[in-house]
Amino acid sequence: MQRGAGRPRPLASAKRLAYARPILLRGRDLRMSGIVDSFRSFEGRIARKGFWLGVLVLALLAIVLTLLLAPLMSGDFLQRAMILFEQPDYDGAEASALMLEAAQRGAWASLVVNLIIGYPALALMVKRRHDRNSSGADAIVLYALTLLGLALQSVGIGNEIVAFEDGLVVAPTLPLIALNIVTGLLGLYLFIVMGFLKGTAGPNRYGPDPLAPTQQDAR
Repeated sequence: MQRGAGRPRPLASAKRLAYARPILLRGRDLRMSGIVDSFRSFEGRIARKGFWLGVLVLALLAIVLTLLLAPLMSGDFLQRAMILFEQPDYDGAEASALMLEAAQRGAWASLVVNLIIGYPALALMVKRRHDRNSSGADAIVLYALTLLGLALQSVGIGNEIVAFEDGLVVAPTLPLIALNIVTGLLGLYLFIVMGFLKGTAGPNRYGPDPLAPTQQDAR
């Protein structure tokens, strides 16, 4: 009797397995098909956990694309400018032109990356806004402002060369600074709203609650 006292009861083990199985299945569905569905359309709602998982996937994709595109589009302009700076009588005009060209091509790379991930990113943000019973128009405005800033820089508008200590640096002009401030404030607002605030409890005009009734407290 004493040797078998510490063994788990079969009935209790079966109950624990039956309780854990649906949780594992729900987690697997959220990691796989749930994330893919979040990128496919602008319809429906998504909760915070699905949103953050989608952001992680898109961030990794953006990093890979940037690493692939940036060297191809920026060329050796910045490196050539740095070589000029090492010369005691370097040509400031030539160095400035090289630095502006490097900044312009870098903006092109960022613009291409944002265009590639634009649709899934917008779908993810709009669905998260739907979860809070909002149309998601502010997310579209944020994306448009981001593209506008990158497009201006990619055609050589918005950046200038300014003297800094003993060298030269690329700096945004006042109009681009104003655009970046507006974009940054809107981005900060949406970052807080989409990433940290819970959605509408129960169904709203954009669809049913993405969380099961037993998971309401986890929103």
